[in-house]
Amino acid sequence: MGNNKPRGGSSCAVATCTNYSGKIKTSGRKDLSFHRFPKDDTVAKKWQHLCKRGDVWNPQKAYICSDHFTKDDFVRDLKAELLEYEPKIRYLKQNVLPSLNLPLDHAYTPLSESSLNRRYRMNVKHTKQAHDQLILSSIQQNESNIEVDSNSCTADNILDYEQLYNNLIQEHEALKTKFSEQNRLNQPEVDYKRINENLRFNMKILEKNLSTTNKLLKENQKNMKAIKIRSLDETKAVENQARKLVSSVLTQNQLDLILKKKKRVHWSREEVSKAFTLRYLSKKAYKYVKDELHYPLPGLSCLPRWAKTIDMRNGVLHDVLKIMKLNGETLEDYEKLTVLMFDEVKVSYTMEYDVLHDQVLGPYNQMQVGYNLI
Repeated sequence: MGNNKPRGGSSCAVATCTNYSGKIKTSGRKDLSFHRFPKDDTVAKKWQHLCKRGDVWNPQKAYICSDHFTKDDFVRDLKAELLEYEPKIRYLKQNVLPSLNLPLDHAYTPLSESSLNRRYRMNVKHTKQAHDQLILSSIQQNESNIEVDSNSCTADNILDYEQLYNNLIQEHEALKTKFSEQNRLNQPEVDYKRINENLRFNMKILEKNLSTTNKLLKENQKNMKAIKIRSLDETKAVENQARKLVSSVLTQNQLDLILKKKKRVHWSREEVSKAFTLRYLSKKAYKYVKDELHYPLPGLSCLPRWAKTIDMRNGVLHDVLKIMKLNGETLEDYEKLTVLMFDEVKVSYTMEYDVLHDQVLGPYNQMQVGYNLI
């Protein structure tokens, strides 16, 4: 079958196929080609069986288009593949069979328009042959009835060939009229019942395909949901792991800001104390760490407001002790040695108003103070 070349002016012999050679120009399908039936009788009969034709046709003059063959059924054109162009002629491999877009059975296969036209042309051809045979037999019968006597040839017994010709013309016209009427009666009518059955059959196939597509879509949605849940779980696990790793360095509020869990947080007194220590060392360093390194810290305006809330009343100054503790974390052991001294000093004997606690202090003339000598 390597010599099955596509020919022009052809239509596909498969019962349900409507492809013809004119489609190459009208639809621009350059990949469409037509292939003759193989010379091997065994393979040709298999081709003929796969066409599922219910009418009278001649496989020796028929073609099957390339839509019914797989890509592997064709001989590879290495030159066309390397140069990336569509070959004008494609060849089939030896003893391949059509396997794509084939009808299932005669009873459920709708005849295409080309098949109906082919059947109509065959009926016209057979009727014309019968008509020609009838005229030929009539002429032979008339010739057999004519006996010419060569010895008594007169003007009366000479056959009037002109009259015979006119009679034949009249008979031919009558047969032609009869043939036209018969041809009109024999013209295939539209089988609406079969069309309806075919439409119902195609609708069932479409419904089945739609049901399969919906099932696949639901499965894909379930898979996407499972993937989303798994992704959230993995993200949460990574987030928890990150919290464990940096919990010794960052506070909960700082982690929430870094992970974008919150846009604004309420800083605790311990967090503000640490920030206040950094601000005490250097304002430029505080801005660099906060703005350039994007380390989550309270704003500079927050520190003065916090300083106003430091409890400086009589007793232990807890906020001051926190600041001292933070400063001591960066000191060496010998640097942490300190001497606490307590003394009593004389102060102005006046009364003062504490705005923060809304109370009046004094009057006192003496005050006890403690010193931390490092």
